[in-house]
Amino acid sequence: MTSATRRASTVAGVAVWRTRALAVVALTALVILAGCGLDSGPPPTSDRPAAAPTEPAPAAEGRAAAKESRAAANDSRDASGAASGDAAAEDVFVGAQAGIAQPYIPFGNNPERPTVLEATEEAILIDVSWREWGSPRASGTGTARVNTCEPSCAEGGIERRPGARVELSELRSGKCRGDEARFYTRARVRWPEGLDLPESESVQLFPRCT
Repeated sequence: MTSATRRASTVAGVAVWRTRALAVVALTALVILAGCGLDSGPPPTSDRPAAAPTEPAPAAEGRAAAKESRAAANDSRDASGAASGDAAAEDVFVGAQAGIAQPYIPFGNNPERPTVLEATEEAILIDVSWREWGSPRASGTGTARVNTCEPSCAEGGIERRPGARVELSELRSGKCRGDEARFYTRARVRWPEGLDLPESESVQLFPRCT
């Protein structure tokens, strides 16, 4: 082979090597670009169920407190309804006192929560207000209205003094105008100081409505 032929063969071999090298570089670039494109796809999914979001502690406590408040309100309504039903089924009155012209006379101007109580012929309580009416012991406060009986009870003057107290107790069953009822059958009156009256008086009452 001549020297010219050898040079031509060498040049052709170098060209083929460069062509193959460029092809390898191009193929490598395509592979890299394809790998980068995979990141743009959706993330792989999992068959495991997603965890439920946890509720913040303050919100959970607020919901529990609201639930307890609603339960307490329902209990309160039930209790008040039961109490109203009991009161409607059976009333509570102050009993009558023994009389002379007739067996029984009213102790107050009204059987239920009277504002006037005739403790004796000369001393009465007026403007009486009550607490805990219907309980085993009801207490009231008012003003003592007393006849001084000077020079006589018929001509005596009237003295009024606040601070009189009365307590009703000893509930007994009875009837008032044909209906079942309960009656206070004991009254204890405590008079204000400075009156010509005993410190206290006890009055026996009877379970009936006049």
